[in-house]
Amino acid sequence: MWAWLIPVLIVVLLVVIGGIYLWATYNSLVQLNVRVDEAWSDITVQLKRRADLLPNLIETVKGYAAHEKAVFENVTRARAETLGAVGPADAGVAEGHMQQALKSLFAVAEAYPQLQASQNFLQLQQSIVDTEDKIQASRRFYNGGVRELNTKIKVFPNNLFARNLGFHEREFFEVRNTWFILLSFVVLLGALGLLAGWLAGNNWWITALIVVFAGGYATVQYFFADREALALAGAVQVSKADAPRYYRLVENLCITTGTPMPRLYVVDDPAPNAFATGRTPEEAAITVTTGLFELMTDRELEGVLGHELGHIRNYDIRVSLIVFGLVVAVGIIADILLRVAFFGGRGRGNGNNQAQVFFLIFGVVAALVSPLLAGAVQAAISRQREYLADATSAMTTRDPEGLASALAKLSEYGQPLQKANTSMAHLWIADPLRPNALARMFSTHPPIPDRIARLHKIGGEF
Repeated sequence: MWAWLIPVLIVVLLVVIGGIYLWATYNSLVQLNVRVDEAWSDITVQLKRRADLLPNLIETVKGYAAHEKAVFENVTRARAETLGAVGPADAGVAEGHMQQALKSLFAVAEAYPQLQASQNFLQLQQSIVDTEDKIQASRRFYNGGVRELNTKIKVFPNNLFARNLGFHEREFFEVRNTWFILLSFVVLLGALGLLAGWLAGNNWWITALIVVFAGGYATVQYFFADREALALAGAVQVSKADAPRYYRLVENLCITTGTPMPRLYVVDDPAPNAFATGRTPEEAAITVTTGLFELMTDRELEGVLGHELGHIRNYDIRVSLIVFGLVVAVGIIADILLRVAFFGGRGRGNGNNQAQVFFLIFGVVAALVSPLLAGAVQAAISRQREYLADATSAMTTRDPEGLASALAKLSEYGQPLQKANTSMAHLWIADPLRPNALARMFSTHPPIPDRIARLHKIGGEF
């Protein structure tokens, strides 16, 4: 007669257990979230403290090595990037630049014994070192908390309800050293060369030829890719008389930042877009489409031009040109590798059909994976530098809402360029292609809504 009560009790018990689990998980996530926020707050305090020390350090070193202008500019630029960084990902990129800049500054100081004997310099240097140690300790603590929080959100069954309760995965604070990534690229080229020589029956002449060719090709691309990009885009150089509005906005931004005036180009295309190119600020060029002029107000156009000038000031173009050359070189080597796998496997197999099949499959897989890996690295570098250029524009114009409005229009009215070229897609401020699902995986541009959200956050902090 009471048999029906047993299922009811079981259901009630399960609901109670589920409620207790939900309550405990919620409290645990709240505690982790608070811990991560506090850890990030500690990091920002230390980053601000170091930024406050740097002007005095620069002035002290200037008193003994005033001619080291480039070193001081790099430290000043890295300091501005650190102060303008939005979130851990941007701060990680800026931190990589800061570490390189400080390394150069202290290397300069070592060449001046009188500077090394200055008590003021020694005190500032020790303060910087102490702050660096605190930043590293805080970073480890913060990343540990983020790792624990993200894991707790992703594990089953928490992943079924954690996001609905307002908990989201947090970004790690990782130092992203672009030159380390580029070095990895070169190592990849060397590994592919070794693989090709091995598949060809230990013919190391092929390895040497591939590595020399790849290095030479990347070098040629470094020096000539800017002109190639302008030619591929169909860009035409304009003067102040040809485009007074364009010239005036760029000139004002250059005066504000102390950047040399770049060459100005226009592409006759209704698709609103823009890009910058050139190895150094002295050799830079900015290109915009006629569609951008027609769509943007002066305020929005200034934000876009500030973004492109940010690429120039951050030396993003130099890195992009190097990456462009290396990506193409990887593609060429992968093609050679594929041919060696087909025609050189017999040398390795020595008549053994099973060995020949193995080396053929291995070579084909390597040839297919290498360009995908190169594309992923190119996309990772480009996406982070787009965020950094957005932040640089916001700090230059003091009007992040202007660039946010421009990006919103690019998202709404954007269209593929008439002369779109895949190899230079990463240079444009908005994706000039119409990507499919696979292309989006290796997109060189971060989602525009994410960029707009970051700009709104910068605006709220001004």
